[in-house]
Amino acid sequence: MSTQRPPAGAAPVERTKPVDSSLSGGPRRVIFFPISHLDTQWRWTVRDTISKFLPATLAQHRDRFARFPSYCVNFDGAFRYALIEEYDPEGFAELRRWVTEGRWKVSGAFWDAADVNVPSPESLIRQCLYGKLFFEERLQQSPRDIFLPDCFGFGEQLPIIAGHCSVVGFTSSKLRRGDWMRSSVGIPFPIGVWEGADGSELVAALDPGGYGEPLKLLPADDAEIVAQVERQTEISGLPTAIRYFGVGDKGGAPDAESLEVLERAVADRSTFETSAQGSDETFRDLYQHRTALPRHRGDLLLSEHGTGCYTAHATMKRCNHDNELLGEAAEKAATAADWLGAMPYPTADLRRGWERLLWHQFHDDLTGTSLPAAYDISWNDQAIVANQFSEVLRHAVGGVARALDTTAEGIPLVVFNPLSQPRSDIVEARIELPRGCRAITVIGPDHEPCPSQLETGDDGSTLVVFVAKLPALGFAVFDVVADSSHRERPSDGLELREQDNGRYRLRLDDRGDLAELFDHQ
Repeated sequence: MSTQRPPAGAAPVERTKPVDSSLSGGPRRVIFFPISHLDTQWRWTVRDTISKFLPATLAQHRDRFARFPSYCVNFDGAFRYALIEEYDPEGFAELRRWVTEGRWKVSGAFWDAADVNVPSPESLIRQCLYGKLFFEERLQQSPRDIFLPDCFGFGEQLPIIAGHCSVVGFTSSKLRRGDWMRSSVGIPFPIGVWEGADGSELVAALDPGGYGEPLKLLPADDAEIVAQVERQTEISGLPTAIRYFGVGDKGGAPDAESLEVLERAVADRSTFETSAQGSDETFRDLYQHRTALPRHRGDLLLSEHGTGCYTAHATMKRCNHDNELLGEAAEKAATAADWLGAMPYPTADLRRGWERLLWHQFHDDLTGTSLPAAYDISWNDQAIVANQFSEVLRHAVGGVARALDTTAEGIPLVVFNPLSQPRSDIVEARIELPRGCRAITVIGPDHEPCPSQLETGDDGSTLVVFVAKLPALGFAVFDVVADSSHRERPSDGLELREQDNGRYRLRLDDRGDLAELFDHQ
C-alpha cells in the first residue's frame, strides 16, 4: 500500500511523531553535497571514461582542492574507483590521500550507480556487498548511504534492501527536474524517512536540486533554499536544507565561480550555517534524529522520464536476468561442494563474475539508454559472466555428484534444484542413448518412473525430457533407461488421447506429444 504525500510546494505534511527537542531551535543550516557525477557509459563507452573523463576529474580536483579550502567532492561508484586504481595507480594513490584528508568523499555503497527497478534483490544486495568490500579494502571507508542523483525512479523495495545492508541514507535529484521528469506521487518531503513494508527506515533527501548545476547564489539569496528550510522546519523541527551543486555526467570539478560562492557562504554565518559535506556523514548524523522526520511508504517512481527505457534493449535485460539466476545457482552449488569437501569455495571467481555483471546494471547501461557502441562491450561482458558462472556451476555440481550414489541400471543423471523451495519441473538433458532407441524410462530417487519422452533438439541431438521432483537446494540422481520393449512397437499402436474441461480441448498423440489444443472461447 502506498502512502502518498503532497508534492513540493503543497500543504505541509503532518508530523507522525513528536519533534526531537535536540533539533528544534538549532541553527538554520544549509548542507551542500558538491557532486562530480560521471556516467560509466551513456553517450560514450567505458573506454572514454577510462581514457578521458576519470583523468580529467582527478586533474581538475588537484586545482580545486588547492584553491578552495571549504570544498569537498562527493564521488560514487566503487567500479569507477576500481578503474582509477587499475589504469592510473599514481592517481589512485593521490585520491587515497584526499580521502584521508576529508576532501574527497566516498558517497554511496553501490558497486556502480545502478538502476534499482530491473535488477533482482540479490543483485542490489550484492551492489552494496561488493561496493563496501572495495571501499573497506582500498580506502578504509564504509559508506552507509545509497547515492543515486541520476536514476529513473525507485521502487518501494529499496528501503528493505537498504535495511538488510546496514544502509541508512538515500538521495536523488530525479523526482523533480522539470515538467517531464517528475515523481508520480510528488515529493513527500525535502528530508524525511522512507519506510519499507517491513518497517525498515531510510533517511531520504528527495528535493536537493539538480546534480549538474553551478552554485550562483548565496543560500540567503536563493528563494528556493529559504523556502525549503522553512518547510522542513515546519514539518519536522529540523531547520535544514540539503542541496546539490556540481558537474554532471562527464565528471570533472565545479567551476571556480561556484566554489567562490561556496567559500563566501561558509564564511557568512549571519543567516545560515553553511557547509559542504559528504552524503555518508550527513545521513549517519540525520539517522540519529529520524524519529522527528516526516515519513513516506510506497514507490517513488517517475511519471515519464525513463519509462520507455524499461522496454528497450530486451537482449541486455534478458542476459542480466539469466546471469543473475546463473550466479545464484553457482554460489549455492559451490557452497554444497565446499561443505562436502569436494572443492574449495571459489570466492574470487564468483566475486569477479558478479562485479562484471553489476557494473552493467548502471542506470544508462541496463536500461537501454546508452549509445550502440556501448552495447558491444556490454554484451561481450555478459557472455564472459555466463561462462564464468557456468564453469563454477559445472565444477560444483560435479563435485557434489562424486559424493552421491550414482549406481544405475541405465545412465545416471544428477539434477540440481537451486531454489530455496521444493520444486517439480521439467528437465531437459542431452544424453547419448543406444543406437535405435525410440523410448526411455526415467526412474526417480523414489524408485518410481517419472513422466518422460524423447525430443530432438534444435541441433539434431536427442533430448531426454522428464518431470523431476526435488527438495529445496537439493541434488537427486535419476536413472535414464533405454526401453528396448518400445523399439519394435509401431508408432500408431496407441490411440489419440483427448481431454476436455469445458474451456480447452486437449489431444495427445501416441508419443504423448501435443497434437491439438482448442480454446472453446
